[in-house]
Formats: sequence, structure tokens, C-alpha cells
Amino acid sequence: MSQFSLQGVPHASAAKLPASIRVAKDEATTVLSVEKQKDGEELDDLHFTMKVVDLTTGLGAEQSTLVPVLGPAAIPIQQKGLSWHQIHEIFKAVDEQWHAGTPWSAFPQAKRRGRYIIEMITHTYGVSAREALACISQWQQRGYMATEGGKTMNRASGLRVVKYMESGQ
Repeated sequence: MSQFSLQGVPHASAAKLPASIRVAKDEATTVLSVEKQKDGEELDDLHFTMKVVDLTTGLGAEQSTLVPVLGPAAIPIQQKGLSWHQIHEIFKAVDEQWHAGTPWSAFPQAKRRGRYIIEMITHTYGVSAREALACISQWQQRGYMATEGGKTMNRASGLRVVKYMESGQ
């Protein structure tokens, strides 16, 4: 899949932009995604297919153009949800990282250390960041996970599994 960034700005200036958009294309599908956005609601990726449309039918030399059409074959990301198996895998990963002393975190500051649980869930399971954050928040509110500070100098603060969910909860 080829990728193209629409920001077109040298790297040093890119950090100051309010938004960054990425276009990725393979043979059949084009995906438009927002990589960075300072304000406003997070947007889900848009999947397009390209359709050839004739512009001059019956007027002499034919001319056509490509028109993006929202891809009917692609499942919109907001309709994807986590299966019970995936939820169990997430709980197991959180538990393992807690015991290893490098816990996952639901705070965006953990991105620079590679411990941001939201990114792990979105990249591994293909759900939106909004869905991943909603799941983590719900699990914390229901007492399945908690954010705790490191008790020693060698342990970072982050997510800990309080109790595992069972199917149907």
C-alpha cells in the first residue's frame, strides 16, 4: 500500500500544524485518515473505491474522470467491536505488562514510551481509538482495571487488571 501525506511541510514545521491527513492506496482501495488533530472530535478512517465516470457521453471525443465512492465492501471501523477472545487477550497483555514493570497506560503521554494502550488496541484489533478508549474507561468504571502508580522507583504507573471479565459481562 503506497502512502502520501497531504501536509507537505518540512518535518520541523509539521509539529505546529493543527491537523495531519494521510492517504494510503492499494490496487482497489484508498484510505483517508487523520493522523494528528489538535481540536475537535476524532474522525474514523474513510475507505474509498474509485469509479470511472464519463463526462462527455455523445458529445464527441470521450473524456472521463475518477470519482471516489465510499467503499461498500469495507466494514466501517465504528461498526467493528471487540470479541470476547480479543478482550481476554487485552486483559492478559495488561496483566503481563503490569507484572513486568512496564504497564500499559490510557494516558496519551505514554505514546512516546510505546506504552499507550489505545494505540495497541487500534493497531492490533482494528477498532477506532474512540472505541478503544470507551472500552478501557468502561472496564475501569466497572472495576475490572485500575490505573495505579508505581510502588517502587523501578515500576512505572499504569493499568493493572483487578479482575478478569467473563463472557457476557
